[in-house]
Amino acid sequence: MMGMKKLSEIDNELRAAIRAKKGKIKSWLDGKLAKLSPDEKRDPRVVEDLLWIRDELRALSDGKKSKPKKKSRRITPSASP
Repeated sequence: MMGMKKLSEIDNELRAAIRAKKGKIKSWLDGKLAKLSPDEKRDPRVVEDLLWIRDELRALSDGKKSKPKKKSRRITPSASP
């Protein structure tokens, strides 16, 4: 469908689609978490992102809206002595 949609309509459609495919998404996510390569395990961003997806999926299936998490991905140089 082309045209303008309200954000609430998009939100409702997205939630319905995720609920319909929740089992497939959950099994993919569990498999991905179980098969992380050593390089991926060393990079905390990979694990954080997968866990974030898991938490969002759980919140959506529970019908809750999750709170946005403020976190910076910027790497800051360490303070020099």
